[in-house]
Amino acid sequence: MRDEILAGIKNAMDRGSSLDDAVRSFINAGYNPVEVKDAASQIQEGATTILNPQTPKKLPSSNNLIPPKSQDFEAPLQSSYAPKKSRKWIIVLILILLLLAIGIVLITIFQKQILGLLA
Repeated sequence: MRDEILAGIKNAMDRGSSLDDAVRSFINAGYNPVEVKDAASQIQEGATTILNPQTPKKLPSSNNLIPPKSQDFEAPLQSSYAPKKSRKWIIVLILILLLLAIGIVLITIFQKQILGLLA
């Protein structure tokens, strides 16, 4: 779970969110606040190490490596856009079907008059 939170916070920061906004978002989404704050402090320590090269760099342990699961966090963003596109197509299809149904009803009602005009 901690790896997912780390990846999610990094993903949010890559998309332009601040660390505080990302932390608030995860806590509001129902994640354990202690785990979220631990992950945030770990990210903040990593940023401090990069900004202050005088301090000796620690080798990352296997627990701190982030698995390539960023796709899990991109999926909700993509799915939130998909219904908007499909809604437009559904509305267009419904309108076309409605116009066809109205046309068929009108042709059926005025069948004799239409045949009289064509003859």
